[in-house]
Amino acid sequence: TFFASSGDAGSGCSAVVGINGVLLGPIPAQEYPAASPHAVAVGGTVLYTTGTPAAREREIAWTHGGGGPSYVYAKPAWQNVSLAAAKRAVTDVSAQSGDLLSGYNIISAGQSTTVGGTSLSAPLWQGMWARINAAGPLGRDGVANLGFANPLIYRNNANAAAYARSFNDITLGANGLYPALPGYDFPTGWGTPRVDGLMLSLTGKTTPTVRR
Repeated sequence: TFFASSGDAGSGCSAVVGINGVLLGPIPAQEYPAASPHAVAVGGTVLYTTGTPAAREREIAWTHGGGGPSYVYAKPAWQNVSLAAAKRAVTDVSAQSGDLLSGYNIISAGQSTTVGGTSLSAPLWQGMWARINAAGPLGRDGVANLGFANPLIYRNNANAAAYARSFNDITLGANGLYPALPGYDFPTGWGTPRVDGLMLSLTGKTTPTVRR
């Protein structure tokens, strides 16, 4: 499964913005490859915490995260959400992206720095999915594999109890044209993952499958 950034120009196209993560694209359009039905489109959120140790206080859709209806790609059969237009809807899921004031602390070229954006949300999901996928059934090659993530995620979230166990539903914020809503929405998709809960929902366990 390939997880693709939804972009950092909000609900509009980044091609005419020029400054990533600062301005909203004036022309509604979705980024490729996130809009491809063969990729999982990952939007961004900003997480606020409180207390020591830090506890989740609230999480909102990042103002500059991508998301909206595609005007190019057909609606996939697995995208069973009423908000989706006649064609592919972006995004599918989201993860913390930070904003201009917050983000990820990383080491780049030996220097500590803080960066943000959906270009970080997507690889974060790639890593989380690697953990979930490792609990899947063994294929004929002896490697655990659940298959393409999107059909599994959408089928899981059609059940209210499984959805509540598997995702944090983001209902605050907007990315320009599109607000975060209960359940599926354009800026955050299904929301941010509760990794253990999603792993249990899809595989029935939280430990890797080991070849015997």
